[in-house]
Amino acid sequence: MTDAPVAPAAPPDPAAPPPASAPAWQPAGMPVAPADFNSPEAVAARAEIDAKKGDRDFYKALVSERERGVTGPASQAWAALHKKGWPSPTAIATPADVKAQQDARTAEMWSGYIAALKQRTALSAEQEAEIRSGVVHETAYQWAQEEKDRLIKDKGFYRRLLDGDRAANRDWTLVTSILSLRPVKK
Repeated sequence: MTDAPVAPAAPPDPAAPPPASAPAWQPAGMPVAPADFNSPEAVAARAEIDAKKGDRDFYKALVSERERGVTGPASQAWAALHKKGWPSPTAIATPADVKAQQDARTAEMWSGYIAALKQRTALSAEQEAEIRSGVVHETAYQWAQEEKDRLIKDKGFYRRLLDGDRAANRDWTLVTSILSLRPVKK
């Protein structure tokens, strides 16, 4: 076992691609690496763990301690390196943590819903803000109600909607999306 200090991690290469974040398709609530997972201390600890894997003297000391059932310097060093190299995520401990997770899931669901709407219709920033807040201007709500009544009476529209016509699907999605919101006077 060597007592050499751990060399600091090299600065990131500007030509290297940025570190991968959680995939966009990952559902809310899935485990995500803690923020300090890519810290220089964690990277250096994982590099030291890799170096110690091939160190025969360290391995002998570690095995000897484990066989005797004691926690000696090698076991303590090994545990400390793993604790630094793979920091554990923050546990849910308070109602505020639960609320933060719920808010994150709600925001993700709204984002997915709005992304689906944007594929079918053009939304302005104001319309998106209204949808996220769960309210819509009363005149827009009245228009959507009248438009829904008109579309239901139109047999040609109903046939086009069932046949998968994109324009009919877009119109129906817009109307039903507006009607799913709470109307307010502004």
